[in-house]
Amino acid sequence: RCGCVAKFIVNVKKNWLRWEVKKFMDDHNHELLEEDSCSMLPSHIRMIVGNVLQIENLKKARIRVPQIFGSFANICGGYDSVEFRKKDLHNHIAKKRR
Repeated sequence: RCGCVAKFIVNVKKNWLRWEVKKFMDDHNHELLEEDSCSMLPSHIRMIVGNVLQIENLKKARIRVPQIFGSFANICGGYDSVEFRKKDLHNHIAKKRR
């Protein structure tokens, strides 16, 4: 989207069950995120099993999403310290209903 020329091309050798790096270019035309911000990228967000189980138990007790998220914020030391976003919580609950 921003014209960045950074690339990471990998060749997978299926018959050997191996992969090798064919091309790596680390030339970015933009600032990279600070390490503490990377955890909030959609590709990095993971809901660990313990959190998922707690979310499902709270949902069974008919506790609403804002209160569940608030509970995690209280445990983690603030809303900024929760390892997932409220949107991820909504998405997980919606996926479980299907």
